Amino acid sequence: MSTDERAMFIGAWQARVGAAPREFDLPALAAIDAAATVRAQVGVVSMGNRAEAHSSAMAPDIDDRVGIHVATRVADATGARYLGHCPFATDRLGGLAQVWSPACESVDQFLAKTHEFLARLLAVTGPVAEVWLLSGHGGNGAIEPHLPRLAEALGLTRLAYHLALRVPPELPHLNTQHAGDLEHSVAKALGPGAFDQAAFDRLCARLATDVEGVLRDEPALGGMAGYYLLGDDRFAPMRARYPGVKSSVRALVEGRTLTADAELGRRVLEHTVASLAAELRASPR
Repeated sequence: MSTDERAMFIGAWQARVGAAPREFDLPALAAIDAAATVRAQVGVVSMGNRAEAHSSAMAPDIDDRVGIHVATRVADATGARYLGHCPFATDRLGGLAQVWSPACESVDQFLAKTHEFLARLLAVTGPVAEVWLLSGHGGNGAIEPHLPRLAEALGLTRLAYHLALRVPPELPHLNTQHAGDLEHSVAKALGPGAFDQAAFDRLCARLATDVEGVLRDEPALGGMAGYYLLGDDRFAPMRARYPGVKSSVRALVEGRTLTADAELGRRVLEHTVASLAAELRASPR
């Protein structure tokens, strides 16, 4: 449409409706949000880990992908505002975690950067009363003892943290450990950007005949089984966290296989979203 056509079209329309040209002010977004109580009061922020070894079949940023997927869906289901993604990660094992996760920082570094990030984020997005952090990376749970202090510093009535993967009650024996059946199934449910079927098939074929070789090459597999079985004394704290033999390690070396079931992954994601959304809606405010 030429400029003359555009001017004629706009002029004719304005004449038809009797509308004189006017100045438009920016909409009062705070007033709009006030009409929706949850949206006005609750912000959801995803967390994860942008670079962590899992297996050759899974993307190294799978934890970020899970966190973002679940957080946005919880926000959609509840009316809360999705504010963005916090890019920092930590682990309770401290510096040892950098062996398999170069993105992991110390807990103190993680807390300081997360505080700064959330403060900047809230300054840009506008205030909310509470923020829910939903993380695809379990190590970020190190933030939990510090939530009240951070909430006060950020001017929030509440800062909540939840892991963004929950096992449906009808699947109590699902292998939930790092890079086990649950994570491979969830990755497959998310799609090719998160999961490589050909690589998974090669991995399973090799597990059937050479478990030791696989764990030397992919030590993060099956609940960090390679580090657990073959690692030096630095990995003693990892072994000591579980009584007896870690169940995921035993399952991997004795079963010599893994599961990647997209339907199972979808069930886990659906249950996670539904249960987190129910908790957010029911939370007193």
